[in-house]
Amino acid sequence: MLYDSDWQLEQVRSYRIAKGRDPSFVSDWDCDVPEFDILNSIVTAAIKPSIGRMLNYSYAEDQTAQREMLAAYLNDVGRLPITVDEVSLALNATNALYLCLTTLCSEGINRFLVVTPAYYTVVETLLSAKVSIIFHHLCDCDDFAFDFGAIEGLIEEQHIQALILTDPIYSAGISVPVECYRKLAEICALHDVWLVCDHSLGGLHWKAPVALIDFAKMRALRIAPKSVFIDSLAKRLCLNGFKHAVIIGPGGLIRQVHDLASRVSGGFCSTQIAVLDALYSKEHENALIQYMDSNRKRIRDQYNLLAAALCGTSFALYKSDTGHFSMICHTKARIRDVDTKNIVKHLLGEHGLYVLPSEHFYYYKDNRFGFRINLINEFSRLLPIICRAITQDSDFLHNVC
Repeated sequence: MLYDSDWQLEQVRSYRIAKGRDPSFVSDWDCDVPEFDILNSIVTAAIKPSIGRMLNYSYAEDQTAQREMLAAYLNDVGRLPITVDEVSLALNATNALYLCLTTLCSEGINRFLVVTPAYYTVVETLLSAKVSIIFHHLCDCDDFAFDFGAIEGLIEEQHIQALILTDPIYSAGISVPVECYRKLAEICALHDVWLVCDHSLGGLHWKAPVALIDFAKMRALRIAPKSVFIDSLAKRLCLNGFKHAVIIGPGGLIRQVHDLASRVSGGFCSTQIAVLDALYSKEHENALIQYMDSNRKRIRDQYNLLAAALCGTSFALYKSDTGHFSMICHTKARIRDVDTKNIVKHLLGEHGLYVLPSEHFYYYKDNRFGFRINLINEFSRLLPIICRAITQDSDFLHNVC
């Protein structure tokens, strides 16, 4: 189950030295968005007044005004009875995951059930804490369906104390339904288990109404008294230069998170706080919804374009419905049957195509081999390279897959 990605970075460094340029990164984190001017005007206007506070230093617990603003927004708009003591801010989603999981471990929680696929920070943090990790794998052969009986059985048999859920299905762009939240929360409530949801890449549904926060999922999760919801509006906005994450959880846990953050994360910069204030301001809500609506239209269009381009090949996309990532998967080959390193090295060396394989995100070995793609970036240069690699190397891919 453990996956070492250091060899990929070495391959990329070698490529840069040999070619004098960066490879084409299929899963590039940088984003090319069509309505950037909308976001740019909001962020630029927010930053200017913060310049005078650039000498100030502030921790998460110092952001009382921002936490009150978020609590008020959740109450007024989402009708969620959340107090300021249940809200925390983190520098980014990775930081939020680390803080929450480390805090739970420090409080004696040492048996975790991780639903995969999952972000590698979840597993790495738990491994570093030397706690017990039990995996429940979601399989693409049944469209990543949840087996609640099996999950509850594992909780009972393995004496699970915390369950970790990632929504959407990590890098597949498949949303976890609200009903799944509700059922998992009921199971965790019944067995007095913590339920931690990493929703940092969620919320940008392709067909449902656009909203800044998914209140329905947050409400369902809170059926479990010991629940934690990690969210990132910055990720939904593709705002990589001003990251942040919001943590919603019980007051006792939030206090411990603040204490840990002050020791390991440091403070927020004034521009982060200024941008955060602007993003959750009612003044900008309609503009941000317009911006996200434009982004998701582009994502859907490029998903359909790529799906059409893959027709007749041995690869296809997962049936994605949210976010800006999907997975290009072989239609038959399973992860356990392929030489992942050989494929990644070949695509990089022969085509200058750098891919993150599904194995990188703790996909079950019986799931199909594939690699993640960022659907929001302009395809004019990348799509021909992908199609050429798949068609020209069909014999190679057939042999290794």
